Amino acid sequence: MNKRILIPTDFSKNALNAARYAFDLYAKLNCEFYFLNVFNLDGYTTKSLILPEP
Repeated sequence: MNKRILIPTDFSKNALNAARYAFDLYAKLNCEFYFLNVFNLDGYTTKSLILPEP
């Protein structure tokens, strides 16, 4: 059975080291790796959302 592994990453040096560790950990198994690009938006607040008035 194939394993599907999701790796959330921002492609920083630490994230790439973690991905390399995952590759080594599952090297002997039949796996599919999926990368999800995640990042923190600067200046994101709930005040910037348009909310309907009650």
